[in-house]
Amino acid sequence: MKKIRLKKLGHLYATDEMLCMAEQDIPENKKIGWQRVEPVFQREVYLQSKICDGILMVAIYLARDLRLGSKKPLYEIFIDKSKREYLTWDTVKGKWRTACVEALEFPHYYSYSCAYITPEEDIRLAEYLGVTQKGMKGIYQYQQSILEERLENRYKKETSLWEAAMKLVPDVPKDWLRWVNRHGLNENFIFYDYSKNVKEGFCTWCEKIVPVKKARHNTYGTCICCGHRIQYKAKGKAGRLCTKEEQVYLPQKYGDGLIIRQFTAQRFYQKGEYKTPKIMCNETGRVIYDKNLTDTQYYYGRYKQRGYRWIKGYPSYSFFMDTTIIN
Repeated sequence: MKKIRLKKLGHLYATDEMLCMAEQDIPENKKIGWQRVEPVFQREVYLQSKICDGILMVAIYLARDLRLGSKKPLYEIFIDKSKREYLTWDTVKGKWRTACVEALEFPHYYSYSCAYITPEEDIRLAEYLGVTQKGMKGIYQYQQSILEERLENRYKKETSLWEAAMKLVPDVPKDWLRWVNRHGLNENFIFYDYSKNVKEGFCTWCEKIVPVKKARHNTYGTCICCGHRIQYKAKGKAGRLCTKEEQVYLPQKYGDGLIIRQFTAQRFYQKGEYKTPKIMCNETGRVIYDKNLTDTQYYYGRYKQRGYRWIKGYPSYSFFMDTTIIN
């Protein structure tokens, strides 16, 4: 918005009704914070608005100023919805402010609910801005939507390239979870029904009933059939359990190069359902190598407090730090 144009729109001065209301609003001493006691008005802030030349003008007054007979607003907010822009004139400091209403200086105990505006102006303000809230909350809601758009456009310049790179990542093989379960997770068990002379149990790697010898709950042994190291678990004592988290990696072709994908995997067993565990396998990192073996790293994490996505780079805990391929 052009500031010269805004100055020509004039000013909104407090009405006699506002001055009268503020004069009759006797402040009460209230405890602010832990120890401080300060006088607080029933209505700390008064609003007045008008639409001039397609621009919404909102004047904000403090009750303490109105009680002294001042009709001058503390702030004048100008909003042009056609351009999705806003500016604030700070009458005390005599300068333009780009901050939203939440970042302006008000009494520290002030609440939006303490603002006064006539019902007619409240409706007009909400209709002009196209917001669901009214009064100060409506202004804040509108300004936040603009800030959100600006951030989205700023980040999109960066994230659009990442998204394009991620679209080329192939799907995992159809039997990927099966492979992770049998070869990526190293902890296996033999579940058995407790008895003095137990003869058999269910091996989680063999996925079948196998012979056992000297089975004792939580002791380790070797499966006679597959030769894998196992831990014995008596069904009556095992309850719910899970294996430790392990890292598994999936190399795949990526255009003219290669991608190595890192997953965190774990197996979960519900009580009484030891033959059908749940396999958790979440992808956490990706390294893309071009035909010259130049690597580009990505990790899955929270981006700018705006949700989780694939992000270029790596966090401090990444297993892909200084990853290289040796021919």
